[in-house]
Amino acid sequence: MKALEAASPGFAQTAVSALPVAGGDGSFFPADKAAGMSLLELVHDGFLFPRAKAPHGGDKVATAVVHRAALHDAACKITAILSQSDVARFLSTHEAALGGLGATTVQDLGWVSGPGSIVSVPPEASALAALATMADKKVAGVAVVDAGGRLLGNMSASDARGLTADRLPALALPCAEFLALEHGTEYWGLDHSDAAHAQADLDRVKDHASGFARAAARRRATLGGSVGQALAAASPSDTFASVLALLVGRRLHRLYVVDVDGKPIGVVTLTDVLKAVAKAAV
Repeated sequence: MKALEAASPGFAQTAVSALPVAGGDGSFFPADKAAGMSLLELVHDGFLFPRAKAPHGGDKVATAVVHRAALHDAACKITAILSQSDVARFLSTHEAALGGLGATTVQDLGWVSGPGSIVSVPPEASALAALATMADKKVAGVAVVDAGGRLLGNMSASDARGLTADRLPALALPCAEFLALEHGTEYWGLDHSDAAHAQADLDRVKDHASGFARAAARRRATLGGSVGQALAAASPSDTFASVLALLVGRRLHRLYVVDVDGKPIGVVTLTDVLKAVAKAAV
């Protein structure tokens, strides 16, 4: 924590342009060309297999999957930005057009990878270590799991977006405590993921315990509640349409697939959704 305190002033004063950036997260299209594109072409060329990083006449460069596509005019001025979320919302409002894909289960879509396959960290790992794991594994978030492998919470890069220089030392906190602090609650360092035990606790204290104890028991009965999160999750039997509705309704970019014990066995992202749509359309 002292090292983070010492590094805070210098970090806060670093210009954004001086930060290392590997690649980009957007593709570019002339607006007149985009006007004649189909949705499938946009998904394929704009998000899944983008062919250029910038709106100029230079060499085309193959890039990884991106999350935004910008439209620009002849002067290279951006006129609109479309995101994966925009496409997901459109698909969700046109569920009937999904055909058989809408009724396909998470299991049949191949979105279940099995226990222990998800990038995860224990609740006692520091928030900084969790961010380092994300960078090392090239993922946007990691599952916070207890000793039994059950899902306690989700730590993503967006959880660090509100850190100012004076709050940077908070990254030294255990990630479960960091998440709880960010969500205005307190992590007690207990096994909060067993919903059956949590409900039993709630039943036991609801008539005679303090409001504080009742609130704690109630949080334990909710997925992610122990760190102040209200996590959305899917099961292997959920359909594509229901997962899409959950992602859109909760404004999520990813959600976990969990088994009956609350253990994460898969992750579904908006990119996975677009890949499934593109595959079904060919």
